[in-house]
Amino acid sequence: DLNSAGFRDLTLNEVVQMAIHNVDAQFVKELNQMGYKNLTPQEVKHAAIHNVSAAYVRDLKEAGFDDLSLQEVVQLAIHNVDSRFVKELNGMGFQNLSIQEVRNAAIHNVSASYARELKSAGYDDLTLNEIIQFAIHNVDSRFVKDLADMGYESVSANEIKNAAIHNVSSRYIKSLTALGFKDIPLHQVINLKIHNVTADFIKLAQSKGLTGLSLDEYRNLKIHGLDEKLRRTRQE
Repeated sequence: DLNSAGFRDLTLNEVVQMAIHNVDAQFVKELNQMGYKNLTPQEVKHAAIHNVSAAYVRDLKEAGFDDLSLQEVVQLAIHNVDSRFVKELNGMGFQNLSIQEVRNAAIHNVSASYARELKSAGYDDLTLNEIIQFAIHNVDSRFVKDLADMGYESVSANEIKNAAIHNVSSRYIKSLTALGFKDIPLHQVINLKIHNVTADFIKLAQSKGLTGLSLDEYRNLKIHGLDEKLRRTRQE
């Protein structure tokens, strides 16, 4: 059967793999008719595993992707990309997308409802890549609102993303403001969080006489290992 499809020198393992995934001469012929010829057993197996079919390729052509390699088709199939998903992205204002952009959007579950949620939070002019970055780092309207409630409104998409990456929270910001540090720029809050400058560290430093310092000065103390030195002193 597979001999008639052009596979005459398969190893036993390749034959077994083909059988596991129901690859037969008809499936190979269908791939050939779709323009995919001279395929390796590995390529055919991957196409079968991810249910690549003539109907699926036609569906992608309808979405504007009519010159894809079999590997690209398989990659889209892995992430359940179809014409409906591409049209949804188009409806969000994203046209002429690359395979990579569509695949990344699918991987990170970007949807029209997610874009609307971000729009309601004030981010209505994001690029698709920015939306994907937000999705990767779990930025949603609640996260944006929490920051806005702390006074961080009209913040750039990049700062929002960085705040999410470093787990900046309203609780962390409140712990700093409770020590008397008011109106801290968000980029500074992010930098403090990166270096794990906590309210507890600042209190410990102050208890050792290091009072009246700026947040940047406390950060520098932390960077240079004062945290551990202070803890050892306290234990002694």
